[in-house]
Amino acid sequence: MNDFRMEICFIQQKGLALSDKVKRQMSELFGKEAECFIETKEKDNMEIATTEIRGKGSWENEEQLISYIEEQLELEILTSIYGYSVQVFPNKKGCRHCG
Repeated sequence: MNDFRMEICFIQQKGLALSDKVKRQMSELFGKEAECFIETKEKDNMEIATTEIRGKGSWENEEQLISYIEEQLELEILTSIYGYSVQVFPNKKGCRHCG
């Protein structure tokens, strides 16, 4: 299992319950293997939901994690992504001296 960290910004027209949908989808995708923090704000009749997700998973690199998200997210949520940042940190076994 590797550690990962993601930030995803979603933008959708106000009144479509974006933050609730994002929260539900992230819970379905990552379950108890991750912590999800969501911050929402409104500007110019748009709802902006920024989510930070930290956890563990079997993905070996960023491309695998992005592919998983693209395959699993509902189309409505997927198309509301404005930008993202993804990092996967390989879980290195051993002590500090032997690597």
